[in-house]
Formats: sequence, C-alpha cells, structure tokens
Amino acid sequence: MIFSTVEFLGFLIVVALIYRAAAALGWRARKLVLFVASLCFYASWSPPLTLLLLYSIILDFWIAQRLVKTTTARTRKLLVSASALGNLGVLAFFKYGGFVYENLALAGLSPQT
Repeated sequence: MIFSTVEFLGFLIVVALIYRAAAALGWRARKLVLFVASLCFYASWSPPLTLLLLYSIILDFWIAQRLVKTTTARTRKLLVSASALGNLGVLAFFKYGGFVYENLALAGLSPQT
C-alpha cells in the first residue's frame, strides 16, 4: 500500500475513525488500534516480513519489561545490548546476507557446490 493511493486514504480514514472511537475505552485501546493498524499496513506489503516486525516488537517489549524491573547498571547495559544485537542482526542478515552468500559461492564454499 503506497501513501499516495486512494487505497491508503481509505485505510487511513478507517483507522482514524476506529482510533477516535477507541478514545472512550482509554489509552490502551488506542495503542492496540495503532498496533493492529501498523501490522495490517506492513502485511499489505509483505505478509512474511510482518513476522520479522513481530519478532522485533516482541523482543523489545520483553526487554523493556525487564529494564523496568532491573536495578543494576550492568544488567541494564546487557539488556540494551541484547536489543540492539537482536534488531541489528536481522538488519545485517537481510542487508548483507546475499552479499556474503554470493562471495562464498565465488570462493567455492557455498552449500550448493
């Protein structure tokens, strides 16, 4: 779904109306509306990649809950590092995975040779 399409405009209007109606239920309901709308928006582009988004959301939510409960600076640094590694690891895999695979294939080290 591209921002400059009528389809997106319709999606935006529906989400805005639901978001406004959810105001009566409180901030949690509004956050849930935005969460589901975001997943739907990304899923309209590529449903399988939505799983990566869910992975990142769940990882960061889990780490954030632990950060709130943690009192030691060392544990907090480890948790933040785990979040960064988890998210940057996915980015590195998708950005450089093909490059690494192609270079391994050129060197004769790919699994298919």
